[in-house]
Amino acid sequence: MKIIYIAPLSSIGGHSLISNILLEKLSSKYKIIPIDLALSSNHYGNFSIKRLIKVIAILTKIFFLKKNSQRVYLTISQSFFGNLKDILIYILLFDKLDKVIIHLHGGSLGTNLFKKNRLLKNINFFFYSRLKKIIISGRSHYQIFPRFLNKKIKVIRNFAPNYVFTNYKIIDKKFNNYKNIRILFLSNMLPEKGYLELFKGFKLLNKKFKNSTILEFAGKFYNPNFEKEFINLVEKEENIFYHGEVSDRKKKHLLRNAHIFCLPTSFLEGQPISILEAYASGCFVITTKRPGIKDIFKNGKNGFFLNRVDSLSIKRKLEKILKNQKLCKNLAFSNRKYAGKYFKEAQFINNIEKTFI
Repeated sequence: MKIIYIAPLSSIGGHSLISNILLEKLSSKYKIIPIDLALSSNHYGNFSIKRLIKVIAILTKIFFLKKNSQRVYLTISQSFFGNLKDILIYILLFDKLDKVIIHLHGGSLGTNLFKKNRLLKNINFFFYSRLKKIIISGRSHYQIFPRFLNKKIKVIRNFAPNYVFTNYKIIDKKFNNYKNIRILFLSNMLPEKGYLELFKGFKLLNKKFKNSTILEFAGKFYNPNFEKEFINLVEKEENIFYHGEVSDRKKKHLLRNAHIFCLPTSFLEGQPISILEAYASGCFVITTKRPGIKDIFKNGKNGFFLNRVDSLSIKRKLEKILKNQKLCKNLAFSNRKYAGKYFKEAQFINNIEKTFI
C-alpha cells in the first residue's frame, strides 16, 4: 500500500514527535511518501509570503503524487490560514476523499475556528463527510464535530515514547533516596502554558518548602523577548533552572528524576504528550481542567487539578502535595501502571493501521 503522509515532521513538540514515530513504524510495512507540513507553518498560524510559497510547493507535490497512492494521512491545522491550506488539499484530493484519513492533534479547532466562522465550518464539514476516517485523541473532542460525522470518528489515544518508560525500581529509588523534591515543567514556553504562573506560585512557597525543592523548566520559546525576560528571572534564583529546548536524552533524564510534573495550561489542549510522558516516568501530575486533559486525568487519581490558573492556586496545590510525600509516591506508581496499560507506542500504531484498512 502506498500512503501519502502529510504531517509536521521537522517541527518540535508532541504533534511532531508522534508524527515522526508513526512515520518510522509505518515505513517498515508500507510505501510511505512523507510531506513535511512544518515547512509551511508557524506556531501561531500567521500569514507570510514565505509560508504561501511553501504551501504552493506542498500542494503541487500532492497533485503529482495522488494518482498512484492508495491512502492519504493528513494531520490537520487549527489556525485560520492552516485550515485554508487543508481545504485546498481536500479540493486537490476530491476524487479520492474516501481514501483520506485526517488526524486532529489539539482541541481548539471548534472554539477558535468553527464557532467564529460559520462558512468555514460548513465547508470543512462538507469535506469531512466524504473522508474515510477522522481520528481524535479523546472523547471530549467529539463535540467539535456534528453528530452525523460520529460514524467517521475514531478515538485513538496518544502515547508516551518507549524511551521515557521508567523501571519501577528506579521510580521507587527516586522517591526513597532524594535530597530535594523535583518539580518539572516540560512544554513549549508559551504564556498560555502557564510557566510564569508556576514560577510565581513556587516563589510564594515558604522558605522551608523552597529550600527542599527544585523547580525545573524545559522547552522552546517562540518569542526571544519572553525568553530573555524569563532567563533573567531564573538567574536570580538558587533552586529554579531553565534548560532550554532539550534533546530526547535530556528529556528522559529530567522526567526520570522528577517527582512532580506541573502543566498549568490554559490552552485548549488535545492530549498533551508531556502528561503521558510524566505518567510513564512515574510522576505525580498537577494540571488544569481542559477538555483534552480530562480524557486522561482524574483529580485525586493521577494528581491534582488546578481550579484556577494563577500563582496562588498553584502554590496551594504544591503545598498540599509537598506535605504528603506518601500520596505523591503512590500516585506516581499508579500513573506508571496507567501509562503501561493505555499509552504505549505499539497500541497507537496498531490502532492507526486499522484506519487504513
